[in-house]
Amino acid sequence: MAIKFGTDGWRAIIAEEFTYSNLKKVSLATARYFLNHSKAKNGVCIGYDTRFMSKEFAQYSAEIMSSVGLRVYISNEFVPTPGVSLYVKKNNLAGGVVITASHNPPMYNGFKVKGDYGGPANPEMIADIEKILATVDEEDSCVPRFNDIKTVDIKFLYLNKLSELIDLRAIRKVKLKIAHHAMYGAGQGIVTALLGKAFVTEYHSEFNPSFNGINPEPILRYTTDFVPFMKKGKFDIGIVNDGDADRVGLYDEKGRFVDSHVIFSIILDYLVSQKKMTGDVAKTFTLTNCIDRICERHGLKLHLLPVGFKYVGKLMQTTNILIGGEESGGFAVRMHIPERDGIFVGLFVAEIMAKTGKSLSQLVKHLFKTYGEFHFDRIDVHLTEEQKNLTLDRVSEGKIKKINGMSVVKYENLDGDKYFFDGGWLLIRASEKYLGAEVKELLEYKAKVSKDLLHLPGSDFVDRILYPSDRPINVLRNLQSIYNTGRLSGTGYLSILPVDQGIEHSAGASFAKNPIYFDGENIVKLAIEGGCNAVASTLGVLGSVARKYAHKIPFIVKLNHNELLTFPNQFDQVMFSSIDQAFNMGAVGVGATIYFGSDEGTRQLMEVAEAFEYAHQLGMVTILWCYLRNSAFKKKDKDYHVAADLTGQANHLGVTIQADIIKQKQPENNGGYTVLNTESAYGKTDKRIYSELCSDNLIDLTRYQVMNCYMGRSGLINSGGGSGDSDFADAVKTAVINKRAGGMGLISGRKAFQRPMKEGIEILNLIQDVYLSKNITIA
Repeated sequence: MAIKFGTDGWRAIIAEEFTYSNLKKVSLATARYFLNHSKAKNGVCIGYDTRFMSKEFAQYSAEIMSSVGLRVYISNEFVPTPGVSLYVKKNNLAGGVVITASHNPPMYNGFKVKGDYGGPANPEMIADIEKILATVDEEDSCVPRFNDIKTVDIKFLYLNKLSELIDLRAIRKVKLKIAHHAMYGAGQGIVTALLGKAFVTEYHSEFNPSFNGINPEPILRYTTDFVPFMKKGKFDIGIVNDGDADRVGLYDEKGRFVDSHVIFSIILDYLVSQKKMTGDVAKTFTLTNCIDRICERHGLKLHLLPVGFKYVGKLMQTTNILIGGEESGGFAVRMHIPERDGIFVGLFVAEIMAKTGKSLSQLVKHLFKTYGEFHFDRIDVHLTEEQKNLTLDRVSEGKIKKINGMSVVKYENLDGDKYFFDGGWLLIRASEKYLGAEVKELLEYKAKVSKDLLHLPGSDFVDRILYPSDRPINVLRNLQSIYNTGRLSGTGYLSILPVDQGIEHSAGASFAKNPIYFDGENIVKLAIEGGCNAVASTLGVLGSVARKYAHKIPFIVKLNHNELLTFPNQFDQVMFSSIDQAFNMGAVGVGATIYFGSDEGTRQLMEVAEAFEYAHQLGMVTILWCYLRNSAFKKKDKDYHVAADLTGQANHLGVTIQADIIKQKQPENNGGYTVLNTESAYGKTDKRIYSELCSDNLIDLTRYQVMNCYMGRSGLINSGGGSGDSDFADAVKTAVINKRAGGMGLISGRKAFQRPMKEGIEILNLIQDVYLSKNITIA
């Protein structure tokens, strides 16, 4: 699976995707990026948190990065993320890396990239690293240059900086009692080192890579056990930090949680009222209006930004921003580095308490008395696409005139629909977080080949497209039964749950993460409760529960499989089931895989063609997994198993043997024929494929796959891919590309069953919502 970067780096599950092999590729790509940096001669630094194997991963990354000629400074112990950013800026380095997954669950680890300015990598940096990553091969030679790897004390520099920024003497003078909840993370011991054990009591500040089974995220949900500890110890303030200590949560002396809106406002008021500092202020659309009132009173210019810290961070690079932040708790102050720092924020609030002589609850009371009391709550609701569209239509364009009897006095729509009434506001916002920065490109792109040439999915697809064909009547009936099942019933789109990984990837590797799926009945239940059109699985799985479920959801029996028990492993699809067995259990269709391009591909083609012919005679629908398989297709810089031209031709062969539906991996590149023809004569192509019919846009590449399915007469369903850190975002993006290209749906298995059933249902529904959405149109 392709390595997916997030906002400022890469995260994945340890031993599944976060492996030494993938870490090598990411480290090498990052090193090559920094090697071209103007400060490359100064080197880079690497830090790490307390997660499982973080230290070992950091050492390995240092060795890989040194192999390209970079000098690498590696921390001598675990260290907070802001400490690494500080070290980068202080030593004028090209950049830095932190091995951490921040506030994510303990099974994850990650690779955060830092810029030379002492903050998170910007989107342009990440995009450049990803481009280099596409050219990296895991077989690339990397010989560590151990003389260029130096162990340094990053934490020492970080402690000194905090000592300069925070008035520790003032905190000691008033004898504040501080409880520091490190959540077993990289922040443990820092507050005590600064103030001493006489003033600080540590909580969950020991090495525990499992984080005691919770997410190391400083929110109320994961810190309820801290409340009685606070009350029993009669502490003045509780500081809670996440796994890499760049986020913070606070508790007052009464054991009450203090949210980010209040923290931001308290700090801003102190900076301008007590420290007499000036500058602009940046807040996102969801932050409290108390900030507006503070700015108005002190004559500060306020920048109102869309939701997302990326907008704040970008503005801080070019504008004199005193403080900027967002509702989720990410904010930065000018006196420090342009990086979130949870320990700094917690101690700065303690300093404010010491300097003002007020407790945290009194600071909150003073804030409310001076600027007006406010309270905030956020409710996240998952709606069907129909419900979402109805809601957004109702609240758009300022249509609401009263809220709970209160008259609306103002309306804004910078990022969502925000209604103001006397004393408050209500924001209704549909999150596009799964598409991120690509939302405009994905939703507004115009394809090279006109959609008017395609046979598009629709409620009348069987009547309009298949009725004139030679398909037997029973095939049409069974295909219609698939189209008329689940949440996508009547749309012409398909959401199918495929689970044959027990053979294809071994049962243990597939189901150990979620053992309930060793029992095939739960696979069928997931498909039904997830609102799928059909469930595709093995003869054994479906046969074991056929009498109970075959009449409740369409069954599709996968006929052939590639088993991984033969030693050494071989890659060949062999028949496990007959058409008669599938027919007799009540299945409405069958599926099969052909490895096009492999030595066994011709035999598989003949076997499947014969099986599909007989399946049609019995009235069964046929689905073909059109996969490529040949080591020659994988080159040093690209894997052409997912090239549009090669997968498109595989699709064309698939519809030639009358597959009713084609299942194909979504293309990631193009030009497979061109590259393979430079080594020897291979196939035939036309340069117009790469200029007139396709661009590098994924929607164009996928449309070329649709074109090779007789312009959509056979529906194209793309695969959802394996499970990973960004499952929800990946699934939505894949579905959007498929739909906009003219495809018929998504077939997603591991993303759904390798997680709790509730989450599996949620991700299936999320995919279906894309096809139900009227706002996501054909390009």
